[in-house]
Amino acid sequence: DIPLVPAVFIIMSIFTCIVFFRRDAVYSRSLLGFGAVVSVLLSIMTGYGLLFLCAVPFTSMTQILPFIMFGIGLDDSFIVSGAYARTDKSKTPEDRIHETIEEVGLSVTLTTITSIVAFGLGCMSSIPAVYWLCLYAFPTIFIDFLYQLTFFVPVIILDERRVAEKRRDCFVCCTVQSRVDNVDEVEEEPQESSFDRFMGWFAEQLFRPWMKLLVIVAFMGLLAGCAYSASQLIQEFDFTDVVPNGSYVTAFWDNFDL
Repeated sequence: DIPLVPAVFIIMSIFTCIVFFRRDAVYSRSLLGFGAVVSVLLSIMTGYGLLFLCAVPFTSMTQILPFIMFGIGLDDSFIVSGAYARTDKSKTPEDRIHETIEEVGLSVTLTTITSIVAFGLGCMSSIPAVYWLCLYAFPTIFIDFLYQLTFFVPVIILDERRVAEKRRDCFVCCTVQSRVDNVDEVEEEPQESSFDRFMGWFAEQLFRPWMKLLVIVAFMGLLAGCAYSASQLIQEFDFTDVVPNGSYVTAFWDNFDL
């Protein structure tokens, strides 16, 4: 799965750049989105390097950690950047970052602690592959948290200075005249789409009394079905399920089992 990591990096880079893109060359922040992806990549490299130094075994299960980290890390980046965009734009970037951390710092910290504790408890597993995965995961998540504060937040400040100097997004060596005088004109609310209208109609339906009753009955049925399925669950573990396809271990075990 290691060759998939560069592909994920490229795909997530394109995705975040599109999310942060604006039509104005100055107020577009695609480079900031790329910085969010880089911060996650740095945390993965640091976490792997630290565990390699500690001689923790690298298994096929630990190869899924980058995919987990891109989800956790980019979520934090979107939260921080979104809170920053909602601050008073007449203030200095430093003051806006201060307000941003005051607003979402606790939320990001608590979600990080929750993830760390969850994977930390996974280290109590008696299955070595799961144990090693969790042992790789929980320090890497904490490292990503540190990179969010020490790398991504400074990138936001640098990007804000780029905007103040009217430098082009992704080509910071070039200055350009912005088509607008205020960022509010770029970040104004988009016109209502058909999807927005559908969601508004759907929300109105959910508030109807008969719909509330239907939702409660449906979820109670789902809960009963899940409880019954859980009672029929048979616990088993075949360690060859976590071995790469074509590995000699699988063939050896199949012959040994005979």
